[in-house]
Amino acid sequence: MPPALIPADEAERLHALRAYHILDSAPEPEFDAITQMVSELLRVPIALVSFVDSHRQWFKSRVGTDLKGGDRDSAFCAHTILGDHPLIVPDARVDERFRDNPLVLGAPFIRFYAGIPLKSAHGFNLGTLCVICHEPRHLSEHELQILLQFADFVGNALALRLARRQLCENHARLLHAEKMAGIGKIAAGIAHEINTPVHFLGGACEFLSDGFSSISTLLKACMALHETVKGSPDFEERVRAIDALAQEHDLAYLLEQVPVALTQTLDGTSRIAELVDSMNRFSHPPSPTHLPGDLNAAIRATAVISGSAWRRHATLELRLDPVLPLIPCSLGEINQVVLNMIINASHAIEERLAHSPKEPGRIIVRTSHTGDSALISIQDNGSGIPAGILSRIYDPFFTTKPAGKGTGQGLAIAHDIIVNKHSGRIAIDTEIGVGTVFSIHLPMATPAKPRHRFPIESRAHSPEPEQEPQPSCLESKQYGHDFSYT
Repeated sequence: MPPALIPADEAERLHALRAYHILDSAPEPEFDAITQMVSELLRVPIALVSFVDSHRQWFKSRVGTDLKGGDRDSAFCAHTILGDHPLIVPDARVDERFRDNPLVLGAPFIRFYAGIPLKSAHGFNLGTLCVICHEPRHLSEHELQILLQFADFVGNALALRLARRQLCENHARLLHAEKMAGIGKIAAGIAHEINTPVHFLGGACEFLSDGFSSISTLLKACMALHETVKGSPDFEERVRAIDALAQEHDLAYLLEQVPVALTQTLDGTSRIAELVDSMNRFSHPPSPTHLPGDLNAAIRATAVISGSAWRRHATLELRLDPVLPLIPCSLGEINQVVLNMIINASHAIEERLAHSPKEPGRIIVRTSHTGDSALISIQDNGSGIPAGILSRIYDPFFTTKPAGKGTGQGLAIAHDIIVNKHSGRIAIDTEIGVGTVFSIHLPMATPAKPRHRFPIESRAHSPEPEQEPQPSCLESKQYGHDFSYT
């Protein structure tokens, strides 16, 4: 049995095949429907969508056989991909290429074979749509046209599958780009926040250097006294000299302030570490799979990263459930949602303060959980959302903010992430001039498949956060308008 020749463009062909990510993928109804219809229309017991890999053929869809593929050397399809035209073998027993083929001599006892090459977008033969009979037969012109038409359907399904995959990848990149763009908008604020503790570090280190110099002078004098005490008759004179040095260099002040400076140094480095760690946590690309994640840690990181967006006109308080279990999610995407909503809350507070500056701005982020879901709520005492636009707030590019203030993508992305990607839901509780609460519900178990868009849930009255049931013990942290080091 002579094996099929290797195509001259084999390296490029295999590269094109890999680009479709089709090998060893799960069954898909688009392809299964095609093989089923071909089998019925052409009255053949076996119909296959087959792809020819470097050393094997693999069946994406199959009717009439339990085999998932086979060796390339014995594959009829390896001969089909050598040309651009159908390969039709009326009786394999009399075809010198196949008469001693193990698939002819043994199961599945191929007699009739007809295969149509499946081409990539750039013209490389990836595999075949083929039909097989256990008895010799011929294809009529009409039957051949049916097979060719369904091969085109397979090609269309492949192109659509690749387009969907590329769309998902592009969407993930766009989400990450949107997140990084959001980081870019607050980068100046982050730089300022990093600069502040660095300033304290520099001042504290300079003070420590000067203080050590004075202490060194005093210690040298003490060593001289030590040598003199050993028998020098002028002991009292030396003691007076040391007392003078201690007064000159204000030893009492140094002993009091050096520990303070060290504390400032430690506080400053801790603040820098917190900022850097939060940036690292926040900036990871979203995960394609939902793994158990620490929502509280993600929210803490986002609170730190978003500080420059709200710090001038609001405080941010975290009330995090200390016994919140790990939730199956993409933490990178949840970070994006919480960031978008905190920034929206900040803008709403800023808008309200322009008309009613008496009550300070306040943002509260809570987490809690029930038996089957986790809750993240973001509450603000901003301007509220008018009832007339509630139905549009998740529409892409819809915004009521002035030009340059927002793109209208934040809530649209949040809705897509929570509802479509995490099978969760978002509820809104808002009142004009009083504030808004966004409540994000995430399932505690990994969803089987994404659900479609939920209708907007809203209430037309003010949220009552103080009456909201809370876990018996909450981790609570309040972030003020600024961080000070004294």
